[in-house]
Amino acid sequence: MLSIIIIFLVIAQCLSFYFIVLLNLKISSLKEVEEKQQRMKDDMDDAIGAYLAEMKDENNRLIQEMKTIKKQSTNNLSSFINKQDSSVYTKNTADRDDEIETIQNNFKVPKAYVKKAYQTKKSDENKLTVEEQVIQMYKKGLSISDIAKRVNRGKTEIELLLKFQQ
Repeated sequence: MLSIIIIFLVIAQCLSFYFIVLLNLKISSLKEVEEKQQRMKDDMDDAIGAYLAEMKDENNRLIQEMKTIKKQSTNNLSSFINKQDSSVYTKNTADRDDEIETIQNNFKVPKAYVKKAYQTKKSDENKLTVEEQVIQMYKKGLSISDIAKRVNRGKTEIELLLKFQQ
């Protein structure tokens, strides 16, 4: 009777060791999956952070460019207005009203300039979007840095665009 109990205890102990090993394997596989997800999350955070930093730089560059364009257009506009004011005595007021259109903030701008600003060219409608250009260049085998240079965008932006297109 004692031998039966000892055999039963040995079998029970072997089964418990077996289940302990199985549970340990499950826990280690779950830890590996968790670490892999953490690495993926960190990679995505880095990619998005780089993308946002690049967008911030692009926005700052755009703001600076807009300021310089605004200064140039203001200088051009003031010189045009000065020319128009000096020639006001030689022109008829009806002729002057045809040439100059008053817009918001009391700026005086030549009508031809305003028309040109609001006209759209038909060739612009037939052009490809930046995304389509990037995809075509990538299919032709160009590197991401070459594509970024050609479309004046950041490498991270091109990588994300290609990643989302797949």
